Amino acid sequence: MKAIQWALFGIFLLFSSAIFAIEGKSSDSDPFSATSEGSQKLGAQVLQNYSINFTTNENITEINVNEGDILGAIPNMQEAGILSPDITQADMNVAPVTYASTAILYLTPLVITQVYSNPNIKGMEFKTFLNLTDDYGNPIKKQITSFNFNRELYNKINWDSFDAPKLVTLAHMKFTDWYAAKISEEGVFPSPQ
Repeated sequence: MKAIQWALFGIFLLFSSAIFAIEGKSSDSDPFSATSEGSQKLGAQVLQNYSINFTTNENITEINVNEGDILGAIPNMQEAGILSPDITQADMNVAPVTYASTAILYLTPLVITQVYSNPNIKGMEFKTFLNLTDDYGNPIKKQITSFNFNRELYNKINWDSFDAPKLVTLAHMKFTDWYAAKISEEGVFPSPQ
């Protein structure tokens, strides 16, 4: 199962870079770096306006995102030049978890920088959750990822130019089995052999 998760992770990184490329800019310029021009303000608005919230208790920070709200934010992000204008509503309908989770990945550095603005934080486990509706119309909360982060790693990162997908490898992000199965089911990525 680990080989499948790593294969999906590799495809996820390629896909997320393609989704969130700004037209006319190289992939070296990450529109969601924690302090890139406009992104911090937009990121704070997104965190506030689209039900992206986080809670920190002891050494765990939970990032909770409502699928419908983050998908609803994508057109505004496209209009602001943050996301590719090529993403359509049809794309989001076919692969809602994939698009929502990719947006979460790009917004996670904003949460990390807010948590670590407290100088007393030495280490933290982060868990990301997607709130969605199951096939029967019932609300459910599904964990997508978890990763550990410490002050030493936080201090090493140049947040002004940080490329959000690199968080996956730097923090040794783990994807849940549910998430790996769901993005494979959505068919956006080829199924690993």
